[in-house]
Amino acid sequence: MLDIGISRRQVLKSAGALAGVAGFGGLWVPQAAARPYLLPTPSSGLIQKGGDIDIDFIFPGLPPGGIATRCILGFMVNTTNANNLHVRAFLNSSAAHFFNYGPTDTNLTRFFQEVFSGPVFAPQTNKITFRVLPSSSSGAFNIHDMVLWFRHS
Repeated sequence: MLDIGISRRQVLKSAGALAGVAGFGGLWVPQAAARPYLLPTPSSGLIQKGGDIDIDFIFPGLPPGGIATRCILGFMVNTTNANNLHVRAFLNSSAAHFFNYGPTDTNLTRFFQEVFSGPVFAPQTNKITFRVLPSSSSGAFNIHDMVLWFRHS
């Protein structure tokens, strides 16, 4: 063991002080008034070939001080009976998709995340639509535990 003359107490005290510095070493201490994430309505949804083929998740607008660039969307997916299952996601009714799943025959339970580099999220309400494509043969796509993380100034 290397002795550098610093006690464990001094290290913990320094780490505690640095934890409050935004962006220091990945440490972040949430402030009571500023929550750096948004949750959608509804909180989960199931889309499938031969049933409801799309679902909209509505996010409230970013709060004052919320930064619309480099947001991260995270969500869990469970697929069942996948046979050439192909799903895409769109932001605010855009023709361009930001998420593409499949086509695949694999059933899975997995966490996905998408990072948006530009200022794509509006200060008002935002809508994310997941849609099963017509080219899919069969399968169900269950989306849940979705969260949108953003930076706060």
